[in-house]
Amino acid sequence: MKYRERRSYGRIDEILPPPDLLQDIKESFGRFIDQGISRAFADISPIEGHGKDGLLLELIDPYLGEPRNTEAECKDKDLTYSKPLRVTARLSQEGTVIQETELYIGDFPMMTSRGTLIINGSENALVNELTRSPGVYFTKEDKDKYKGHILPELGAWLEIILDTKKGSLQANIDRKGKVLVTVLLKALGFDEKRIRAYYSFEVSPVTAENLIPHVGRRAAVPVQNGDQLLLAAGEQMQEEHVERLAAADLDSIKFVNPYIQKTLEDDQIDTQEDALRAVYHRLRPSDRASFAQMGEYLENLYFHPASYHLSTVGRFKVNRKLGIELQQKALYLADIVRTIRYLLQVPGNPVLIDEKDHLANKRVKLPGELAENALRTGLVRMARIARDKLSKYALDEKDTIRRIISTRTVQGAINQLTHKRRMSARGGGLTKRRAKIEVRDVHASHYSRICPIETPEGQNIGLITSLACYAKVNKHGFLVAPYRKVVKGKVTNEIVHLMADEEEEYKVAPATTAIGKNGRLLGERVEVRTGHEDMFLVPPEEVDFVGISPKALVGVSAALIPFLEHDDSNRALMGANMQRQSVPLLRPERAWRDKQR
Repeated sequence: MKYRERRSYGRIDEILPPPDLLQDIKESFGRFIDQGISRAFADISPIEGHGKDGLLLELIDPYLGEPRNTEAECKDKDLTYSKPLRVTARLSQEGTVIQETELYIGDFPMMTSRGTLIINGSENALVNELTRSPGVYFTKEDKDKYKGHILPELGAWLEIILDTKKGSLQANIDRKGKVLVTVLLKALGFDEKRIRAYYSFEVSPVTAENLIPHVGRRAAVPVQNGDQLLLAAGEQMQEEHVERLAAADLDSIKFVNPYIQKTLEDDQIDTQEDALRAVYHRLRPSDRASFAQMGEYLENLYFHPASYHLSTVGRFKVNRKLGIELQQKALYLADIVRTIRYLLQVPGNPVLIDEKDHLANKRVKLPGELAENALRTGLVRMARIARDKLSKYALDEKDTIRRIISTRTVQGAINQLTHKRRMSARGGGLTKRRAKIEVRDVHASHYSRICPIETPEGQNIGLITSLACYAKVNKHGFLVAPYRKVVKGKVTNEIVHLMADEEEEYKVAPATTAIGKNGRLLGERVEVRTGHEDMFLVPPEEVDFVGISPKALVGVSAALIPFLEHDDSNRALMGANMQRQSVPLLRPERAWRDKQR
């Protein structure tokens, strides 16, 4: 077939061709087939029985068989295009294999080359979900209230609430009960001495002028001048101490943070056992338990991988926010301790407050992840039922494994996956009735990531959105936008994909910026922006990145509208939606004019 040459009459050269718009979706589903299925089974296997020691049921080597029908047959006969999911089940006791058989789990819908699923003969598209990412967030809840929130993928929430008016710090455990933060820290093994030393601030140089504002504060560690003890750890500094301390030629003095000091004064608990009991009875007031049982309950709540899961993304966000390098998906004590310390800095530094609607705090759940979550949900239910049945059946019976395992729960969870119908901000339980204007509105972080034009009219306005032309989803699920790197005023061909929070650290010039033939930015001053919607003029040498195309700002439908920048946004929205209602030609070809005419 002979192709015609396409010519561009635009002033801006196309640096990067538009990407394969289905690439993220197809790669995500491919990762689910290659790794996700095995990972979901590994999370619940082996299943241990309650009653009999050493009894294990392992589910190993899952695989997908061949489809029973082709795509064309499924469309013609109103069938679902799927593959059978099978797994080997092995029942053993104390290392001895008793039975082994292959189980049919259910039919799993498969993705076509067009990125769609054929369900009962009709093609459906799985919608990407834009949800709040697991991690740690710091927000201002009220005039005098600040909150540090550790949000997991699976497990109990932990909220640290700072009330600057009352001067108190509380921990809201799993939204069931509140205790003083110092009580929680003592339950986790801290004593007052460690709490005072860790949550302290330094005064330097030690002069009367610097010390007077801190009269009434308690010393975090002993203050000594040689062998002479000037102030004991935990002792309150009075006015009469000021002159003596100022004359002692000290480099610095550490005082306890005032909010921690006030919380310690309200805290009447001394031992770890009493603190653990206070936390346990707040959550389960009617239960009586031993010290070991209470410790195990608190450990399972936050520190056990089986019951608490931050996910890879959550751990990445927590590490990045708190400046630590940890690997485990469950919480560490360091996560809680540093969250409290970070929260204490927030009232004096509003820049540390997170925006709920910023794209740095939201991630995209692609079809592969949604499919894996649906499969895992069904498998967890199946494992729970199997665990209860495991000790009730005689091991010498035939088909014991088939009696123990009920695959209906898995198939039911898989079927729910196919009922979901572009990118939705309604993931995570948000409904169109409860969604406020802040969720629906265009945010500065959407630039080159989410189209500010395309969205349905009606109740779902702002909740259902489209990706911008060049936007991609990175390995953690965050939206990234491509930019050309600028080195000392010269534009290079190096393409860098930036997350929304990374972009705020740089000066970015628009794609329409004048560039000379040698790649240098023209003009004495260049207009740039940051992620905070700040626009200003800087010398070319200070520019860090340049946009790759004016089309990168909007989605595919909006980019088809000529002279879009001159249109009213409401009319452009209607035009973008109408693009999808046009009837496609049977043989689509671009306009062609006979050369002889």
